[in-house]
Order: sequence, then structure tokens, then C-alpha cells
Amino acid sequence: MSKPIVPQMPFVWPEPRVSSGVGIYETALPFELAARAALSVFGVVSAIDSRAVNWMEGYLADSTVSKLRLVISIHPTCRTSEADLHDLLRLVERHGDRAAFKVFPEASLFDRSSILLCLCGADGDSAVSVGPTENMGFAPASPSQANLAMVVTAATFEACRKWFDYLWGIAGHCARTLRRRCRTWCCQKATLRPPACGKTIGDVASSTNRPLSHQCGQWSIQSLARSYL
Repeated sequence: MSKPIVPQMPFVWPEPRVSSGVGIYETALPFELAARAALSVFGVVSAIDSRAVNWMEGYLADSTVSKLRLVISIHPTCRTSEADLHDLLRLVERHGDRAAFKVFPEASLFDRSSILLCLCGADGDSAVSVGPTENMGFAPASPSQANLAMVVTAATFEACRKWFDYLWGIAGHCARTLRRRCRTWCCQKATLRPPACGKTIGDVASSTNRPLSHQCGQWSIQSLARSYL
């Protein structure tokens, strides 16, 4: 196998050598070097687990001036656990206003958020990583998933900021909401099981054309999402 890949912006990931198994990235996140060098990171990520939370802890520990502000998108079948959400609260407790999180529960079982991370460098340069790969990029990426990491102009970065500011405004407050709601969400998440006939919940929803909340007893994604906001 060749030397580990250290991509330079702009780049698309995963690149074919990684997807085909003949190459690996030097770091777990292809955009790791740019992210670690950023003074602040903001954006939206989905379906995080302990790997993403540990990365956030390391990023905040690397510098006393770094800042992290993220909207966490969750859906009932995602990998995010109650423990992961409580770990976010502990990050806020340890790092104060340097760490800020909000939660955006998707209203439909089939909805998935875009993944956008905006990186503000110490030299004033701005970069983004955008694409479909969940868990901040730690999730296995299909060869059909194109994620783009690149330096952007001030105008492009400002457009990303405005989009993020809207999502931040409608998402639920992490520290206030998770203490009250994450146990309810995780317990209801655990009740989402395939029907006895062997079909998945999605198969039943598609075949009947009825809202999921009508087919799963007390399970109502729509009402749960509203409870977070």
C-alpha cells in the first residue's frame, strides 16, 4: 500500500484510491489538518457518535481560543445515543461559551440533513467541507458520496453563515433541551422496531402511503420533533 494520503484543498473525498481500498488517509478525517488549524468551526453535522464527540473534545483542548458551534441533526434510526448527547452537555460545562450546540430532530424518518462544516483560519482564510457523509466524516463513505473540502471566498463563506444562522435560530437549545428531552427521545428511538412480518418500518410506510405515526402506535416523529423546538 502506498504512503498515507494527505489531501490539499480543494479536494473531493473519499477519493477513488480510498474507496477501492488501495489507499488510506493519514488522518481519520480527510480535512483534519485544516479543521485543527481553524480558530473556529461552525456548521451542521448529523448522526454523531463518540468518535465525533471525542474529536470535538480534542479540538477544544488543543487551543484555549478555539470555538465550536454546531447544530446536531438527529433522526430516530441514527447512531446517536443518549450518552453521546450527554457528552455534548459535558463539553459545554467544561469549555463554557467556547462550545455551543443545538439539536435539530428531523421531522421525517427519511429526512437527512446536509453536512456543512465552516472553518475560520487564524490567517483569515475560510474553508468549508460539505457533503452527505454523516458523523462529521467518521461514518463509512460510499463511493457514490461526494464530499467537497475547499477554501472559499468571503462572499461564499458569508452565504454559508447566513444559512447556518437560520438553522441555529430554529434548532433546540442543547443544554436546556437535552436534560429534559433526550431520555424521552432515546427511549422512543429504542421502540422503533421492524414489524413482525419481517418488513421494515420504511417498507410499511411506503406500501400504505400513510404517515409513520399512524402505523407505529405511540411513535410519532412529528410530535417528538416539535417537543425539541
